[in-house]
Amino acid sequence: MNRARIAAALIAVGLANPVVAQEGAFSAGSQAAEWGLVGEEKALFSAREVDILCEIAGDCPAECGAGARQL
Repeated sequence: MNRARIAAALIAVGLANPVVAQEGAFSAGSQAAEWGLVGEEKALFSAREVDILCEIAGDCPAECGAGARQL
């Protein structure tokens, strides 16, 4: 019975302590706000927005028509 209580206490203490996340290479330059969540890690993603119909049809003017094309 004592062993079970000690084991439960150790598990509870282990779960209560927040894990300190180490910043990896993927977090360099990230400006994300931290929420203080257990295991939280910052990340930086980059993407390019495209007009899917233009990409499928292959009719893609420079700069997507400079805003002159109606969608």
